[in-house]
Amino acid sequence: KEKAEHAQTSHEAAPPADKTRVMSSAQPNTALPQIPDHKLLRCIGRGAYGEVWLACSIMGTYRAVKVVRRKSFDTDRPFEREFAGIQKFEPVSRSHDGLVDILHVGRNDDAGYFFYVMELADDVRTGAQIDPDRYEAKTLQREIQGRERLSVQECLRISLCLTNALAYLHEQGLVHRDLKPSNIIFVKGAPKLADIGLVCGTEGTQSYVGTEGYIPPEGPGTPQADLYSLGKVFYEMATGKGRDQFPDLPTDLRGNIERAALLEFNEVLLKACTGDVRRRYQTAHELETDLALLEMGRSVRARRGSQRRWAGIKVAACVAAVIALGSLGVWVAQRESSNRTSEIAPQSQAEAQAYVQNARILAGRSSSHLEGKKNNPRVIELLEKAVTLDPGFGEAHAELALAYTIRLFLYAPEEKDLQEKAYLSVERALALNPKLPTAYLARGRLKWTPFHHFPHADAIDDFAHALALDPNLAEARHYRGLVYIHVGLLEEGMQEFTRAIALNPGNNGAHYRIGETHLLGCEYQKALDKFETIDADFNPDLRAAHICLALIGLGRKEDALSSLRTYLNANPNDSGGLVTSVEAMVHALFQREREAEDAIRRSATKRGFGHFHHTEYNIACAYALMNKKDLAIEWLRKSAAEGFNCYPLFERDANLANLKSDPRFLDLLAAEKKRYESFREKYATSLITADKL
Repeated sequence: KEKAEHAQTSHEAAPPADKTRVMSSAQPNTALPQIPDHKLLRCIGRGAYGEVWLACSIMGTYRAVKVVRRKSFDTDRPFEREFAGIQKFEPVSRSHDGLVDILHVGRNDDAGYFFYVMELADDVRTGAQIDPDRYEAKTLQREIQGRERLSVQECLRISLCLTNALAYLHEQGLVHRDLKPSNIIFVKGAPKLADIGLVCGTEGTQSYVGTEGYIPPEGPGTPQADLYSLGKVFYEMATGKGRDQFPDLPTDLRGNIERAALLEFNEVLLKACTGDVRRRYQTAHELETDLALLEMGRSVRARRGSQRRWAGIKVAACVAAVIALGSLGVWVAQRESSNRTSEIAPQSQAEAQAYVQNARILAGRSSSHLEGKKNNPRVIELLEKAVTLDPGFGEAHAELALAYTIRLFLYAPEEKDLQEKAYLSVERALALNPKLPTAYLARGRLKWTPFHHFPHADAIDDFAHALALDPNLAEARHYRGLVYIHVGLLEEGMQEFTRAIALNPGNNGAHYRIGETHLLGCEYQKALDKFETIDADFNPDLRAAHICLALIGLGRKEDALSSLRTYLNANPNDSGGLVTSVEAMVHALFQREREAEDAIRRSATKRGFGHFHHTEYNIACAYALMNKKDLAIEWLRKSAAEGFNCYPLFERDANLANLKSDPRFLDLLAAEKKRYESFREKYATSLITADKL
């Protein structure tokens, strides 16, 4: 087995005799690699795949350069596999803070090597200040060696960062394959997954890679195997023990508080490191959820086995929330030491109320998508001024949470800090006034997003709570109706939209959702008639896609094609991929498979649309129309897993006709029917009583 280790190189476990063997690269190389715009200073590590060099760029910035030589392998295949892996990872690396940045990839076929330039880890002694003669990379392994073990709180902080990064890597269809403490570096104090030379696609590889003790019984190369490895990393940093000593815990815990915290953390370790893949965390998001609960002081042991509700909202925000805890503590102290009515000047209160009122008017929540996008930054600005003037104004905090959520969900999904801001705002609102209807409305909307996989029941409960406090809150009815139609409760959704319009006739969103409800119920002419009464500016992409779907349902595929071409010529961006996914369906209907596949590829890359599960459903329909059942089932499962669970549509949609006899589709349909009946039993009979709570 290759034994050499270094901070930014990893090593394969000894492969079976019939597997591709990786030869040692521990001997010095005679030819100095040539790296464009970089001067190699010294070799700082070697491993089974090559060497890592400390380098200085032409701009004077220190970098790490990994060189992988063809002669390190018995055959060309693993060499090319590793190069393909780094090519896949390079664009992904710079899109998440928890992954080491790959700045340049190149190869020299004549000299027989490829290379990639990376950001440099902190120095173990001096941090970001680099002395090239004494530089040594700061890794998690060095931290554990120097401190024996880390505090549980620090373990949670690091674990959340790494799990979030791994979740993102898996979402890109990649797996790491060799997670261990020496492959986790610190850059400007933040932990990052490194040694990405072993990253590959989830489709698998012919070589057996990884490091003994971190590889699960079923072998490496899957997301679940990565989670096992990461669990062992967490075990080592929390206990100071070696991976082979799992599940032993240290006996010399520092006081009862640390002991209790470690026992809670151990619950996560036990599930992550179980040898039974069926009992292990199935996704990094599941692991992240439990870590987030611990970070917030909740008990995983107490909550395991019960349905998670409000906790899910905090998962993606937890890492950022760690940074914000200081400011939150200041706010809590200020609120607890002040009395709004006695210490906030009446003039400031009046001014804050005016800001909120102006923000409500400007928001135009029931107006058009385009108008809302234009006005949203100003709405946020007004509400932030209101809470600055009057920190005890709960209604302002609730409205601000709603504005942040709308921006994140509809207009700027790339602004991830908005979720943490919204979460803090809604918590403040409820702390100030636990009977604030708009706070529950905001919380329900904040929960019901793709960032939390649309927890329908949680959102419905919050909207119901808002309506129990204020039965005339039209927006709560509107959004409860929207959740209802996503779970197939079409009649109940229609009732909610009708009530919302009665309370606010100008609610264009509720008017539009009536047409969407007809569409999901396969009432295509009613849907088309309704959509054609809606102003085209309300939500151009959504309206164009739905009109085409109604035309397809009516058998008017030529009209659908004409409508699509007209719209896409005028609006080629289609930011959420929804219209393009419908285009794929139309091409499939005309048996133009190449054009359909191209449209699918284009639509699949556009996840900016909040309800991307509809795009996924349309892609499933396109594949079903082409009789590509495997892909159709795969995309249908994605759509259902990400919040689109409209069983009546799944059952009736003619676009899925080619799947009707497929056992996998029947299994999926049975599962969705069970979910639908559960929602119907719980909510269809409670519409009247819920408003009388």
